[in-house]
Amino acid sequence: MRIGKILGLFVLSATLIAGANADLLQSNTVSFDDATYSELAGPELVLKNDSFVDGGGQAYLQMGFVSGEKAGVFVKVPENVKFFKVKNFRILMGSEMIGTNASPVETNTAPVAVYFNMAVLDANYRGASIPEQIVNAAQVTPGPYWNDVPAEGADTKLGCARGGDLIGAAIEFTHSGTPSVYRDIDGIMDMTKNVIMANPGGWNYSATFGVRGDWVLRVVGEEVSEAECKK
Repeated sequence: MRIGKILGLFVLSATLIAGANADLLQSNTVSFDDATYSELAGPELVLKNDSFVDGGGQAYLQMGFVSGEKAGVFVKVPENVKFFKVKNFRILMGSEMIGTNASPVETNTAPVAVYFNMAVLDANYRGASIPEQIVNAAQVTPGPYWNDVPAEGADTKLGCARGGDLIGAAIEFTHSGTPSVYRDIDGIMDMTKNVIMANPGGWNYSATFGVRGDWVLRVVGEEVSEAECKK
């Protein structure tokens, strides 16, 4: 990974762009300012480490990734949740900007293919690597949009987590450079929760590569009964 190429700070605004590719899982692409989104989402829980403001805040675009590398997070299920069923891996991606600070324009908003993997882990899990309990490919749309990718493996399902468990989720790039992932701007909350799989180097904490913020990657789900976990 070639860390050090970081796009300057800018404010994300919102417009919806849709794409289609029947061979890949399709993300549910929703603009930040969609007033109906929170109502449609239902009683969801969003697990995150980042401080990015949902309505469209400030973030850095982390450049320097090459094809086959991953950015990942570990998020913790609240202790008071008995059973947590993962619905989506929430991804924010962007490309380089041109134009003025007042009117920035992204150079590439065409849908891109990525891989992702997720895992439910015991609270005592230690290490930077995210196991591949589920793996799949998805299409996401770069730009100021949430991409909610269904938490569905190609041939397996992700089991429910319990309160206190960790959920690991990583996005793997099928291209080099941009589009890429964003990080927040107020430092890393916990270096053990923000990771990279680099080439060369393998899995490690992103702070060791000089990254100075948490990836804007989230896990979305809901509290369910034990019986609902089996559905």
